[in-house]
Amino acid sequence: RFSKYSIEYNSTSTLLALKVFVQVCANFMGSTGASPNPANLVGDHFDLDAVSSESLCKTHMLLLEQTQLMQIILGYFFGDYEKAWIASENLRATGATSFAGLMFPYFLAFYRGLTALAQWDILRSRNFMKVAKSCLNELKIGQKNSPINLSHSYYLLKA
Repeated sequence: RFSKYSIEYNSTSTLLALKVFVQVCANFMGSTGASPNPANLVGDHFDLDAVSSESLCKTHMLLLEQTQLMQIILGYFFGDYEKAWIASENLRATGATSFAGLMFPYFLAFYRGLTALAQWDILRSRNFMKVAKSCLNELKIGQKNSPINLSHSYYLLKA
């Protein structure tokens, strides 16, 4: 029903944003559709591979950044650290400007740090440890500003 109204009133970016979250939830519940890998943001509700990143950049920068963040989270939780790292690098390259003033930069720092540590554990590259420390510093700054929201993320990444 919401889809019908979103199309009718031309709020397709809201519809796409909701489809991203629905697909993430479906992946966590094991309903990945055609994709056998739950770490992929691909399924019956949303297909990241079918959505052109270039067209999203021009019209829906926040949506593009949101999909990349969700891809990082899915990749990390389902053990596809390389996919999570690539999404993390893509998001870092865009500057994540749409997230300014929100909690999303801290979510990004947390999951980027976790992904960097997982990649470091596999590849033992100093670059990953440097990224993890940088993410920890971002969370430390955020923790000072919002200790209730960010203390747990800071301590989990530090551990």
